[in-house]
Amino acid sequence: MTLPATDAQRQARHKLAIGVAGGVCAFFVSVPFLFSGQPVHIIAAQLLSYSAIPSVAVQIGLLLIVVPILSELVFRGIVFRSLWAASSLWPAAVGSSLFFAWVWQIPTAPAAFILGLATALVFWKTHTLLPAILANATFAVLAETFLAIHDMHLF
Repeated sequence: MTLPATDAQRQARHKLAIGVAGGVCAFFVSVPFLFSGQPVHIIAAQLLSYSAIPSVAVQIGLLLIVVPILSELVFRGIVFRSLWAASSLWPAAVGSSLFFAWVWQIPTAPAAFILGLATALVFWKTHTLLPAILANATFAVLAETFLAIHDMHLF
């Protein structure tokens, strides 16, 4: 017998779903930009291929856990929050996204800007970083998979 979900559990699942949806939306909006400019994802793959990172599991952990957590802590937790306190939603979202895209140009700066904007809106909607981290990780999985399939010339 399953116990009914409490309101808090439903609300938490709803926030996580917003995070996943934000990452998926950011990916689909950024698809045309994934191939613009220099293919930075290849540089990232080369950096991760050096022997300083011992295993694929560690690489996946870095790309899907550590990087999204750290980038959302900095760009949404500090930069967006500070700009939002000093202005309003859109200047804070655009400003933090531009800064995010300037720092993280992976896979491309326009795609990073779109991801930054999506995660800023997810954070604004949910008022917590976990859904924004989930949006970032979802985007990373989709973008890396898409680019890997493209690099294999499957489409």
